[in-house]
Amino acid sequence: MQDTTNTPDGIPNDYAFQIKGLRSRLGLTQAGLAKRIGVSTLTVNRWENEQTQPLPVAWERLLMLEESDSAPRPALASVANKTHRPNARDAEDRPDAQAEMREFHQRFASSAWSILRSFERRLDEVSEVAARLKRELLSARMNADADVSNEPARSVAIYIELDVLMPGVSRWHLYVMGWLRRFLGERGLASRVYIGRREYRTIAETGLPPELLEPTCTEFVEAVDRNQVAAVLAISTPPHARWVAPLRRRGVPIIGSSTELQHRVGLDLTGGLNASLDYFQALGKRRVAMVYWGGYPGAHFHGEFAARLAKQLRKRGLPVRPQWMRGDLHPTTTGAGWEEFREVWTTGHEKPDALIVADDCLLPDVDTAIGEMNIQVPDQLAVVGFTNRHIVTPTHLPMAKVEFDPQAYAEAMGQILLDALATGQAEPREQIIPLQWIAPPEHDNDKISLRESSDPATTRPAPNKK
Repeated sequence: MQDTTNTPDGIPNDYAFQIKGLRSRLGLTQAGLAKRIGVSTLTVNRWENEQTQPLPVAWERLLMLEESDSAPRPALASVANKTHRPNARDAEDRPDAQAEMREFHQRFASSAWSILRSFERRLDEVSEVAARLKRELLSARMNADADVSNEPARSVAIYIELDVLMPGVSRWHLYVMGWLRRFLGERGLASRVYIGRREYRTIAETGLPPELLEPTCTEFVEAVDRNQVAAVLAISTPPHARWVAPLRRRGVPIIGSSTELQHRVGLDLTGGLNASLDYFQALGKRRVAMVYWGGYPGAHFHGEFAARLAKQLRKRGLPVRPQWMRGDLHPTTTGAGWEEFREVWTTGHEKPDALIVADDCLLPDVDTAIGEMNIQVPDQLAVVGFTNRHIVTPTHLPMAKVEFDPQAYAEAMGQILLDALATGQAEPREQIIPLQWIAPPEHDNDKISLRESSDPATTRPAPNKK
């Protein structure tokens, strides 16, 4: 195609003839030529019928297309009866067969690699779909009763009656709820947290066991009444007939710490007591005291922790001093640990030489009291504190620790729930979480081991706050 221009836009007057000639040499239809230069078939048709004139940008594309054509062709001058200046490419030979083959191999390899990558992406998508279907299967079983289109969606209720947002409440509850939300979310299960308005102080004022008090979380009770609860994970909350009865009629799983529930998760508190006594005896200590929380009068676990310690002391032939076991004040009461330890230390002439602080909320006050009385630890008094993993307790005591793990507790509750949803079976499930023994730096951690307890009392609910 000549670049001789006669129009104001620089387009040859015989553009229609030249476009037809180019298309003929390339063996293209009007549609084929249109596709090569990025215009519509109708546009090429109008050019060849001289109904419209190509724009300069379109003409440049036609020139580039002609230059890229390596096939021998007659000079445009003989076609268009015009003087033709031979293009330098007209004298070039076609690429040899080897060059063409190399180019073919390169294109084939590139295409094969693209296909392989696309296939790998498809495999990843299939794996993701399979995982999603598995999660949806669990959700479908969980929402089996929610098949009415206008019925609200159901979710797993993480429920606690205690107002954990009040100051002074152990953060154990918050950690358990947080780990539960993560556990369920990672498995595609919707959950909702319900927090009551009950305070320890108001429970004590009523004089009634907590399990007899009406639920204060109206949102949870309403969700139960509307059949929006697919399962309940009860944290430190005794079962109450107001919400337990309708859920049991529907076959909704309930997991908690109470022995009255079909599915429960407990803590090996007896194992923790035995590890503490092993530690004391290894140091030659025999007179063991304990400050703890004994529960409210009338509660099913009132005084149970002290009874467990007394039982283990008798098994070992160690003296039992009831006046050294103090659990009257709730750990969130200001100065509770200081008052309880003072009563232990000042009762009678004989002093204990070992102390178990069975609640982490009591530890700071006990630490203060021991410091004010100038008691040397562990020479005069060896101390074991029951603490919680991930929760820092402000104390300077060089003490050993029995550690609870809120994450392990939450995951055990979540796994029991998943098993119940997946199998649809109602067999009771119980899991006791072992505790972690942490010796003070100056003692060999291998000398004392926290043994798994075989005491039947281990299956009872935790007496302090867990």
